[in-house]
Amino acid sequence: MKVVVLIIFVIEFSFCLSSCNSYQRKVRNIVKEWSGKEIVFPSLDAKIMGRDTIISYISDYKYKILTYIDTTGCSACRLRLFDWKILKKEIDKLPEEVPLFFVVQSKNYKEFEEIQKVNKFTYPVYYDYDGMLDKMNHFPDDPNFQTFLLDKNNRVVVIGNPVTNDKMWQIYIDVIRGDISLE
Repeated sequence: MKVVVLIIFVIEFSFCLSSCNSYQRKVRNIVKEWSGKEIVFPSLDAKIMGRDTIISYISDYKYKILTYIDTTGCSACRLRLFDWKILKKEIDKLPEEVPLFFVVQSKNYKEFEEIQKVNKFTYPVYYDYDGMLDKMNHFPDDPNFQTFLLDKNNRVVVIGNPVTNDKMWQIYIDVIRGDISLE
């Protein structure tokens, strides 16, 4: 009996290792593909909690954080607006001004606006009614790879969601501060 349990354990452990290696390969491929890639932007409507707003030209900044949100499924889960508010407070302490550039593609913008109100999320959000940003750039399907640190020319410097990964957030901070260069 012990031999059978040991064999099952070895098989499961091997499967886990190969799964991890497969995911790591996927991550490396995504990072390689997106590093330095220019993000092309369509014309988008900016709003704050559902109200039209005018935003200064986004390319005027050395760095900006773009997060693309397709609210298919659990919108509140995907958005994590409260967590973004916390990160924005940290960003505002940096010597470099770094705007958050949220682009939302949704079938239900009213629901999204309610989530903003509940979270008191008063940062501008761009509405992508037709999903043009994704159509133009072909973002990875994995939501963890739909957030980008962009340079002044809208080229990807870092890809990965800092809200879901503290190490990723530290990379964003280090790059913005100039502590590390990824060039």
